[in-house]
Order: sequence, then structure tokens, then C-alpha cells
Amino acid sequence: MDKEIAEANEKYDFIRFTFTDIHGIGRSKTVSKSSFDKFFKKGAQFYVGSLGFGFKGELDACDKVNGEQKATNFQSTGNLTALPVSGTLHPLSADKDKTFRVGEILCETFHSATGMRQEENPRYIARKQVDRLQSLGYEIYSSFELEFMLVDSETLKPVFSNIGEMFSSSNQSRFDPILLDITSQLEAVGIEVETLQSEYSDGQFEIVFKPQLGIKIADNLFLAKNCIKDIALTHNLKAIFMTKIGDIHSCNGLHYNHSLRKIGTDDDIYAFYDKTGSLGLSDICYRWLGGLIRHFRAMNSICSPTFNCYRRLDKLWAPCYSGWGIDNRMESYRVKNFSPEETFIESRLPSGSSNPYLVLAVTIAAGIDGLENQLPCPPPSPLPLTVSSSDIYTKMEPSKVPLTLGEALTALEEDTYIVKTLGKEFVKWFILLKEAEINLLTGCDVKKKEVEILARERDLYMDLL
Repeated sequence: MDKEIAEANEKYDFIRFTFTDIHGIGRSKTVSKSSFDKFFKKGAQFYVGSLGFGFKGELDACDKVNGEQKATNFQSTGNLTALPVSGTLHPLSADKDKTFRVGEILCETFHSATGMRQEENPRYIARKQVDRLQSLGYEIYSSFELEFMLVDSETLKPVFSNIGEMFSSSNQSRFDPILLDITSQLEAVGIEVETLQSEYSDGQFEIVFKPQLGIKIADNLFLAKNCIKDIALTHNLKAIFMTKIGDIHSCNGLHYNHSLRKIGTDDDIYAFYDKTGSLGLSDICYRWLGGLIRHFRAMNSICSPTFNCYRRLDKLWAPCYSGWGIDNRMESYRVKNFSPEETFIESRLPSGSSNPYLVLAVTIAAGIDGLENQLPCPPPSPLPLTVSSSDIYTKMEPSKVPLTLGEALTALEEDTYIVKTLGKEFVKWFILLKEAEINLLTGCDVKKKEVEILARERDLYMDLL
């Protein structure tokens, strides 16, 4: 940490110590310059259950886990220590006026009483899967397509309401002041952006991030969401990532594009590509797809983790079944095979409300199962899907996407491999949190679009996610 301490003292007046909770919400404390040395070495103290606050600050899930898990130091009266992660110090994007020089560093969490790691920490869970994959000789190379909506901060009215504005040059020009501000500030933080555009729904935009190796892309996405929220407020707007904010045309997704690269070789590094293979895909790619398809239903609980997410699924352009296809937007897994370096899988499972660390973790976990156990991959779905080809598709017996959060949680509990791989205690914590969330929305139904129901969901999710 000596290098980070020296950099902090040179560049910043304050440092924000930040970690992600299970929902993907940033939890942090700001440390003044006079205390940099102490906090960089010893970390910042938080309530031990900070990973598992409910959306309304409820502690029910924490208390239940605490009561059952005394042996693993989940005492409800204790603290956690957020220790900074080397290499993650960066400027805070929202500090535009430079009155104060504010930085931020990412942290992982430990039990203060024992020094034991909190194994339920989402970043740690993701990092473990990245390390597992590296032990097999591969690195994940991936990117996110982040969809979000910009609305008036007071009225919540979307900044435009014509879906014909998708890709519109005039619409792009109209919103360049905020979009270019967002992009320039993200890049100042070290988050590289490839493209930005207006999207299909009211007030909706998309940012595609430059692919990164390993956990870096999850770090970038976690930080980017917080940055975008802060920057939007300076334009008197609110950036919204929750999946569906009202009865409008489309939802916020978070497509996850990923491929594998071989470690230790300069030639033939693209593990999903094989020019001699069927469709130009390697056996590694087919086995990886086999894992994603095997664990499809459990993955949905992680990739669509809120009650509101299930307004997106089983609809046009969103996951319906556990199928895959070449450049097929109608499938959950869209495979691109344009060239060796552009052969990758677009997982269309994640919603805008998902935690990028957990998306990364569960995707790698499922893929590794495919690699290690040579799981079979079904044939690609017919394209285009016609009346005659639909019979072929039905005979493939794909799994149906869970239609509610409760159904997805059951699928997670039943998937013993995913439970073991992500960690039994994490899954217990996750399910308790989600059950409490469902209880807060008693009487709501994702099949219904009544104004008052959607208002309850906005009240629960909009400002935090």
C-alpha cells in the first residue's frame, strides 16, 4: 500500500473507501488526508451486516443469518473492515469544480474481530472464479452493454419519448452535452468507453465499454453506474438503471459479452475460435455454452435479481428459453463468430439491476462446469424462427426462463453446483435478502402494469440501483 499512500497524499484531499454490497450498491466512508496512512493500512470500519442491508435498510436477513451462523462470526453487533485493493485508486468523477481533490479506492471486506475474510463479498466471489479459470489456463475477456434511462430529476419524465429516436443522429446531437460529459469523466477515471447511443425505449441510452481481462470489467461497471448517476444530477437529470420504471416500451438490460483467451501463448490465443470447427467455434466454446445452458435457470436469479426484473423476461429481445444461436437476438446466448478475435458469447440474461461482480462470477462458474465436465451443447436454434422450425426448436426441450423472482430463487437453491461454487453462506444471505424484498412488494404482480404497482417498485429500487 506504500505506493497508493504516496499517490493519495500527492493527488487528493479526501479518499472514499468503497465496497459493493450484495445488491451492487456502493457502501463507503470518506477519509480526510490527515488519516490516509492509518486507513490505507488498517482499513475502514463498517457494521458487519453492511453487505446485506435490504432496500429499505431492513436488517431482517442479516439478523437471520447472524442468528444461525455464530460460528462464522456474523454477530450482529460486530464490525467489518473494508481493506483497500491495490491498483484501484482513482479520481472521483463528480468532483468537477475541483474545490476539493477527491479520490476513491475499492475495498474488500473482512471480519474485524477475527481478521477472517467475508466470503460473501461479491468482489471476492468474482475474483475467486477468475482465479479458478486462470488455473485452467484461460482468462476471461469481457465487456458490458449498459442500458439506462435519463429522466427529469423532479418529474421523472423521460428526456425523449419517441422510440423512433433509436440511433437518431439528431437525438445524439441533442444529448451530446451530457453523453460526452459522462464519457469524458468515465475515461478520466480510467474507464474506457467504446460507443454510446440512444436506445429503443423512452429516454434510454446505451454505453458499451471496452473489453477488459479478468475482474477489471466488473470494477469498471460498478464504478461507472455510480459515476453516471452523479454526472446526471449535475445536468438536473436522474440516471435510472432499474429494469423497468413504468409502462413504457422497453427495459434496461446489461448484456454481457465475453470470450476466453489462452494464457501463456502468443499464438492462437482465442479459445472460442477454431477455423476447422463447426461454425468456426472450438470445443472449448461448445463446452462453455453447455455449462451456461445447464445452469441457465439458476443464473437468472443472479442476473435478474430484483422483483422488477421479471417484467423484462419472456418478452421480445429478452431471454425466454435456454437456447443459443449464431448472431440471433431472439436467444438468451447470442454467439458472434465474425473472426478469431471477434468470436464471443453475448449473454442476454443480465438486467440493468444486476450486480456486475455476481454476473461475472456466475457466468464463469457455469462455464467452468462445462469445461471440466465436458457438458454437451445442444444445436443452435433455427434462424429465422418460422412455423416449421418452431417444431424443431420445441423438440430441443430448452429450459423456460423463470417468470418470477421466487421461481428463480427456487432454481438457485436446487442447483447444487452453483450453490457450492458461489458459497452456501452467500446463497443463504442472498435468498434471505430476496425473500424480504418479495415480502415488501406483497400484492404486486409482474404481469400487471397498474400505475400504483409500478410506483411501489420505483420507490423500492430506483434511487439505490
